Amino acid sequence: MKMNALPNRVATCALTLLFATGSFPKPLLAATTPSISVQAFHATGTGMGLATTVTCSPGSPSGASCFSISGDVHGNPIGQGTFSGTLDVNSAASSDNGSGGKCAPASGAMKIAFDSSKKSVTLGFVGLYCDVGATPTLPNVGPTVLTGSFFVTGGSGGKFGELTGSDGPGEGGAGSGTMTISGDTDDGDVVLTLAGVLVFAPK
Repeated sequence: MKMNALPNRVATCALTLLFATGSFPKPLLAATTPSISVQAFHATGTGMGLATTVTCSPGSPSGASCFSISGDVHGNPIGQGTFSGTLDVNSAASSDNGSGGKCAPASGAMKIAFDSSKKSVTLGFVGLYCDVGATPTLPNVGPTVLTGSFFVTGGSGGKFGELTGSDGPGEGGAGSGTMTISGDTDDGDVVLTLAGVLVFAPK
C-alpha cells in the first residue's frame, strides 16, 4: 500500500463515522433577542413659572390652571442642562388637603435638554398638586408642591434618540420614576427633582 493513500483512508473513515452517528458539530446561533440596559436617571433643577398662569392647551381639563415652567437642571446621565414644560392643575377637581388647604390632580409634559442642547429627554407626568398647609389669604400666597410620577416619551441625540416611550426588546426604550415640583405662587420659583431609570432597548 502506498504511504500517501493512508491520510485519504483516515479521512474517509472519519466521514463514515460522522454520518453513522450523526455527531456533526452544531453551528453557533446568533443572538436573536436585542439587549436591554437600565441606567439610573436623576436630576435636580431650579427655575421660575408658578407666579403667572398661561393659556391652557386644548387638551387641558375645563377650569384648569396652567403654568409654563423652565429653568436650569443637572443630574445623571445628563450633566448640565435646562428644563422647560407645562403644568396643568385641574382646580375644578380640588379637594381638602387635610390642613386647611387644597389639593388638585395635575399633569404636564417636560423636555430636558443637555450637552449644549444636542441631546434631550422628553417626558410626561401626573400627580397631586397641593398647598403646603393651609391656603393663605390673598395677597399672601404660600408654598405648593406637586408629588407624582414621570414617564419618558422620547428623546434625541446619540443613544437618547433611541428612546420611544416603549421599553420592550428592540422597541427603543423608555423610563419612569418619581417627580416633585415645589415652589411658591407668590414669586414663581420652581424646584424640580426627578429620580428613576432610563431603559434602553435598541432597535
